[in-house]
Amino acid sequence: GGGGGGGGGGGGSSSFGGGALSAEAMDRNAYDALASDHAECAICFEPLCNPAPVAVFTDRQTRRVCHHFFHLECAQQTAQLSNDCPLCRAQFAGVLAVPNIQDDEQAWFQVCDKDGDGSLNPREVLEIIKACFPVDADKLETDLPKLWKRWDPSMDGQIQRDEFLAPNGLLAFIRSHFLKQNVPVAPVPDIRHDKHGWFSYFDEDGSGELSVQEVTRGLIKSYKLAQDIQSVNRLREIVGELVCVFDLLVGLRPRVTFDHRQH
Repeated sequence: GGGGGGGGGGGGSSSFGGGALSAEAMDRNAYDALASDHAECAICFEPLCNPAPVAVFTDRQTRRVCHHFFHLECAQQTAQLSNDCPLCRAQFAGVLAVPNIQDDEQAWFQVCDKDGDGSLNPREVLEIIKACFPVDADKLETDLPKLWKRWDPSMDGQIQRDEFLAPNGLLAFIRSHFLKQNVPVAPVPDIRHDKHGWFSYFDEDGSGELSVQEVTRGLIKSYKLAQDIQSVNRLREIVGELVCVFDLLVGLRPRVTFDHRQH
């Protein structure tokens, strides 16, 4: 399938072995990348930009501790179970809902400006837009480097608040040119009755195999577990453990394959 390694939204921890990532960090990075690729909350795998508010994790001074956005409800449920970000393990003390930009754009910008320096870098812009607006994320990610030159003529990698929020600023341009078309999404095939169809639905690159993270995402969606964080966490553990068992037995990578000859 399509969800490889890399870290879409904020680095995973590295072990002390020459900077090599631990297995757990690689797993977290893979979930991060998969959710980022689909502009979804990395906890429940539902679209980040939907009527539900999004949130960030903060320290005791209400400063953001990492770059990640989650659904407010998911973040609040996570905070009841842990005090570190499930993607990068940054320690947090609170959950802060992102204000509605229509109500107070300055407060919205202040939350989105992780570094608190009054400016945004390309990574911050991409994460904010994907979390808060229904855009074509793939197109935006491809075109953003070219657009950046228009609003950052000095090419210092930063866009100031006014350049971003102005009526003719970058945000207005993105909202007028990159909104996603309302194309109906095909329903997930019922895994109980159409295993082939279910596998193909989540095997987005047609490789004939799914990563642990893709299997987990598919099962969360199929069994509608998004609102039950404890069940989501347990499912992640079970899928990871089962695939590890198969790895030990047959010496495969941590991926699930499908033999189209089977019926």
